[in-house]
Amino acid sequence: MRIQDAYRKNLDQTHSTAKPAGAEAASAKPAARPASEDVDVKVAVSSRAKELAAASKVDQAKVDRLRQAISGGSFKVDSSVVARKLVGDEK
Repeated sequence: MRIQDAYRKNLDQTHSTAKPAGAEAASAKPAARPASEDVDVKVAVSSRAKELAAASKVDQAKVDRLRQAISGGSFKVDSSVVARKLVGDEK
């Protein structure tokens, strides 16, 4: 999901729940937003984040295998392993 899509979704939800003063709830409908509308979002990345991104090593072969397993529907999550790693009780 792109940042713009998440921002637009949150913005649409905010507009759909807001009721104009004095308007009846049944007659108040949010205005439809065109899907092609771009939202200008600026993001600042710290110098430390840039350093970490530059220094990180990515095992592209592993990424490709995981991507293929997820898209093919064969990727399985072992919930007990995830739970152990979350609580720090990794064996």
